[in-house]
This record gives sequence, C-alpha cells and structure tokens, in this order.
Amino acid sequence: MPTAVLHIACPALAVGLCVLVLAPPFWLEVGLLLALAAAVVPSSVPTWWLLLVLALGQVWREPSATDPVFYLLLAGVHLLYVLDSLTRLLPWAGRMQVGALAGPLRRFALVQEVV
Repeated sequence: MPTAVLHIACPALAVGLCVLVLAPPFWLEVGLLLALAAAVVPSSVPTWWLLLVLALGQVWREPSATDPVFYLLLAGVHLLYVLDSLTRLLPWAGRMQVGALAGPLRRFALVQEVV
C-alpha cells in the first residue's frame, strides 16, 4: 500500500471533522486552513492546533451525553492523532504493508471500545 494513502486520509478526516463540529464560519475557515497547512507542511504546522480548534468547537454546542456528534468527534480526534503520528514517520513516496497498520488500529479500537 502506498503511504500517500495515509497522507491523504489524514486531511480528509480533518476536513470531515471540521465540517461536523465547527459551526461558526470563521472557525470553520480556521479549521480548514489548519487542516490544509498540516497536510502540506506537516512538520511546521502541528495537528495539535487543529485538535485544539476542534475541541473548542464543542463550546458552541449544547452539552448532551446522548449527542452522537460528541462521540464521533472523540473517536475522530483520536484517529486523527494516530494517523498524524504515522504520517510524520512515513515519506510520501514510500510503501508499507497493510499489516503494519494492525497494531496502531488495534490500540485505537481498544481505546474506543473502553470509551
């Protein structure tokens, strides 16, 4: 599998989370710009800024334990962190075996199962 798939999946997930969570247009634009910047220059623009903006996006939402958007955001932010950690290690033009993703995805699933 080409590692470019992970490099494309990370900003795609980030854009999806921005559209899902960030309601005010200004913050949506900030989130989308951070997602684009983190995809283009991952070493200079940490995804942590995007994660912070996504977390602050919950401020404008009505707090509810039954809101599925919160749980999607929680799982999505965790998956975004996992994908970003992998993309920082792998070059764009590289290749990897699909089995190499088994460990990180298994840990992701275990944490999400507990949550």
